[in-house]
Amino acid sequence: MRTSRLPTLSSTPDTRRGCDARVWSYFRRFDPKADTYFAWVDAQTDEPMPLYIIPERKVSLEEMKEAMRDHFEDTPYNMTDDIGSGPNRVPYRWRPMEYEVDGKNYLMERAIATQQTGWSYVSQSRDYLPDAVGGVLWFGTDDTNTSVYMPFYCSMTEIPAELQHGDVNTFDMNSNFWMNNWVANQAYNRYDLMIPDIRKVQSALENKYTSSRAETEAKLSELAAAGDTDGLTAAVNSEGAAIAGEATDAYRDLAIYLMVRYMDGNMKKVDDNGHFIYNEYGIPVYPSFPGYDKRYYENIVRESGDHFLIK
Repeated sequence: MRTSRLPTLSSTPDTRRGCDARVWSYFRRFDPKADTYFAWVDAQTDEPMPLYIIPERKVSLEEMKEAMRDHFEDTPYNMTDDIGSGPNRVPYRWRPMEYEVDGKNYLMERAIATQQTGWSYVSQSRDYLPDAVGGVLWFGTDDTNTSVYMPFYCSMTEIPAELQHGDVNTFDMNSNFWMNNWVANQAYNRYDLMIPDIRKVQSALENKYTSSRAETEAKLSELAAAGDTDGLTAAVNSEGAAIAGEATDAYRDLAIYLMVRYMDGNMKKVDDNGHFIYNEYGIPVYPSFPGYDKRYYENIVRESGDHFLIK
């Protein structure tokens, strides 16, 4: 039996869409039959969505990271498609979720990836490795969509400085949480333009951390087999500190880069490596002006008629 037919706890239309929908968006990634459960979250039927599913295949680490970054893409709830996404296709909606127009109640989507996130992780457990090595938390701060998942072993005993105590009212250039917020909050305004730049840095870091696991874990396993607990602990603490420092530094640089490139609504031109382009006199070339999408202009005319018409 692949699914449980126990009813979910949330049964009103608003809680189905605000809570069950993001669960369904996980399910649909790992079981083709989950598409049928959309009728439940969309209040088209009272046939409940299962409490859980068993994936049709082994789920990879990368698939779990991608699922954590979901905004209902490729579904009827795609948050980059509706009018609320604005001219830059922003898949975020500010609170409150619910609102009223002409006596009718409406709500915003509540995706898996949300700006309210403080931290998240993907837990990886491998029984074929020593216990001190087999357990890894791929840990990230702030919005799952734009954060970097960093591998921290269960045998760590020291918290990296960039992840230690902070204050949500005090901006900190050395805080991983604050640097991720700095990047994310710039993208919330001009998402479709900035997210490719963010993905380059994010994927480069995560690919580096993923590809280095085999070599790292072989060395850690040797320490574990030799009974060198102190050496293993020192190694995971040292690597964890280095990774947190590198990811934080990279996002500080990225935040500054985004500020410079997209300053004042313009878009500075860059080469294939992301470097700013200068002319033969050493002066920055003229920027491009992305403006807004066609839908945005059409809405202005619908709302204002001939107010902006060139006469």
